[in-house]
Amino acid sequence: MRFSSSYMWAALIASITIIWMFSDNLINIFVGEQEATIEDITEDRTNKKFENNSLVVSAIEVKNESVPIYFRSSGITKSIFDIQIIARREGLIENIYATDGSFINKGDIIINLDKGTLEQELNAAKALLLAEENELDFIKRKFQEDGSYSKKIKSARAALSRSKKDFESSKRLKEKGITTELEFEEKYVNYKSAEVVLSELLEISKNQEISRFSANIQKINTDIAKLEKQLELTEIRSPRSGWIENIRVDIGEFVTNGKNIARLIGLDELIVEMQIPQSNISNVKLGDQVEINFNKEQYYSGKVYKIGAIANESTRTFNIEVRIQNSDATLRAGMSAEAQIQIARVDAFKISPAHLNTDNNGNLYVKAIGLDDKVEERAINIVKTRDNFAYISGLTNKTIVLTTGQAFLQSGDTPTYKISGDGS
Repeated sequence: MRFSSSYMWAALIASITIIWMFSDNLINIFVGEQEATIEDITEDRTNKKFENNSLVVSAIEVKNESVPIYFRSSGITKSIFDIQIIARREGLIENIYATDGSFINKGDIIINLDKGTLEQELNAAKALLLAEENELDFIKRKFQEDGSYSKKIKSARAALSRSKKDFESSKRLKEKGITTELEFEEKYVNYKSAEVVLSELLEISKNQEISRFSANIQKINTDIAKLEKQLELTEIRSPRSGWIENIRVDIGEFVTNGKNIARLIGLDELIVEMQIPQSNISNVKLGDQVEINFNKEQYYSGKVYKIGAIANESTRTFNIEVRIQNSDATLRAGMSAEAQIQIARVDAFKISPAHLNTDNNGNLYVKAIGLDDKVEERAINIVKTRDNFAYISGLTNKTIVLTTGQAFLQSGDTPTYKISGDGS
């Protein structure tokens, strides 16, 4: 005997209907024999007071901890220094030792310029200096007690004495008519000449002679220093250790004094420049710790070392700068960064966001045990979130906060609760 498929479907639907009609009684019997749990409760609790003490709600005891409050901002990295390397004398470029993007140490030669005749001029100046120094030494010896100058003075005095005697003798002989007028005039001229020689020697000053030669030596030393400086400037060296960029010249090119040669960038330390709104700038202090990450892969820590005093006119934000170490040169200037600055610390408690509630105005609260062990709504604020937890403030230590099952409770209910170890 065969049954059509329509009869079979009708029988199946009838069976399901009968089972559904008796299901409520079966569930009530089961609930009466077993302790209810949060997951078993499906009854709509709207506008009803909770009176079933057989339901055990999970709870946690508040133990606040000091939690840092961060302000988050984006920033851009800048090099700790950015120097334009310039030529300080003109000349023809003979060699270029650095390449774009390479690291150079302080004092390394970047470019060599043609020296021209500088070396020959320097050698000539040194030779002249030696001659003047020898002459000065001679002058000093000359004016010593047994020096040539003293001897010349003695000789001049003796010559003057002799010529004077000859003149006076010739004068007496002339008066007696023994000598001629010509002989007398000759003796007179010799006498006056001896006087002039002695006078000139006596007018010579030791200090004047030494000063004249000393001045010459000082001028020559100045010339030598200038020539040595010009020779030094033919080697364009790195003033600091850093990364060379934008070499703008070639071998064989003639450069003038002041010509821009290259750019030197410091990456051992980097500056992260950020914009802080005027509403938060008063909370930022010099030395504040800043946590910085790049693409959420590279994490660094630094400190605020500069806070702008004038707001940006268009954004009303203030520039702050943070220094971070970059000794391995992993980072480069111009990179984007995400940063957070600790601006305060508050007492807060860690809890799962699933246990938080909002009222009709969007204000957050939790359900806690209040007076007479009844449910109360306590307003809270979220301080920060981390992983799957929220840190909330506004609760005192040892406050009992209801967690799993609290959604079925209303203010004024007297629940049965069990304190668990954490806020999950």
